[in-house]
Amino acid sequence: MFKTYPNQIPSKLIDELLDLHNDFKKSSVSYFRAQGTTQFEKPTINQYGNQVNSIQNPHLLGFNKSFSSLIESIITHPNVSQCLSDFTDSDDHVWYQSMFFDKSAGTKLHQDTWYLDTVPNGKLVGVWIALEDIEYSAGPFCLFTKSDTKKLKPEDFDFDNIEDDIDFKQQYPEAKRFDFTARKGDILVWDSFTIHGALLPKDESMTRKSITAHFYPTGVAVQSPPIKRFFSIYDHSQPKKTENPKIFKATTINPIVYQSLCFGIYMLEKMKGVKSIFMRERSDSVTNLRRIKDD
Repeated sequence: MFKTYPNQIPSKLIDELLDLHNDFKKSSVSYFRAQGTTQFEKPTINQYGNQVNSIQNPHLLGFNKSFSSLIESIITHPNVSQCLSDFTDSDDHVWYQSMFFDKSAGTKLHQDTWYLDTVPNGKLVGVWIALEDIEYSAGPFCLFTKSDTKKLKPEDFDFDNIEDDIDFKQQYPEAKRFDFTARKGDILVWDSFTIHGALLPKDESMTRKSITAHFYPTGVAVQSPPIKRFFSIYDHSQPKKTENPKIFKATTINPIVYQSLCFGIYMLEKMKGVKSIFMRERSDSVTNLRRIKDD
C-alpha cells in the first residue's frame, strides 16, 4: 500500500539544501556510510558533477552540520508528520533512518521488512521526498501495486526481473509497477510490505535528487536488523525529541562521533579484512541494494 501527497515541502527549504549539497560534494570531510551497502565512502562525482553514491543517515554528518541539520528539518517538517498520521492513523512517530540521493542508484526491488520493520511486521513506513521534478529518464522510484499483503523472501521470486517472473504473475495477476515521476516537494508514503526500488537512469547526466526516511508509530517494537554490529547508532527504547513534537528520532548518537567513526572505518576498510571487525552478517541477509558499479 502507498499514497502520494503533492507539494508538501517548501521550495525555499529544498533550494537551500541543494546549495549546501553542492558544498558537501567539494568538502574534504564528507565521509559517510553508503546507502544500500555496508561500505563507508566519500562522494563519487561523475563527469556531469553529480554525486553517484547515495548517503545513509545524512542527518548524522556532524562535520557537514548545515547540510545535515537542514535534512533533519525537512524530514521533521510538520507536513511530513501530517502525511504520516494520514497514512498510519497514529499521531506520533519514531524516525528510524534517512537516505539522500543526488542520482538514482538503481536500487534493487525489495521489501523494507527484509531489513527493518516493526514487531509484528507491517507498521513501519517509508517516506520519499522529491527535491526536484523527476523525469522517467532520471531513473524514478518505483513500487508495485496490489502485491503488498505479506512478508516475502528474497528467493520467492526473481526480484531482478519480477515483471517476467511467471510465479509472481500467477500469484499477483493484478500487480503493476508505478513509477513515481514526482514534482518538487511531493511526498510518497508506503508500508513495509510494498515491493519497491528504483530504475537505473537512462540519461547519466540527469539527477534524481531526493530524501528517503523510515518511521514507525511510537510505542511499537522493532525487529532485529539483518546485520549484527558491536554497537548500534539506534536507541528505540528512548528515542530523542526533534523540533517537531510529533516526531522522535531513534538515532541518538552524537553526529560528530558518528562521522568520526565513518572516517575511521573508511580508512581502516582500505586494510584487507578489517570490515569483519566491525560487523558480522547473518546468513540470510541481503546487504547490497544499489546497482551502481563500485570502484
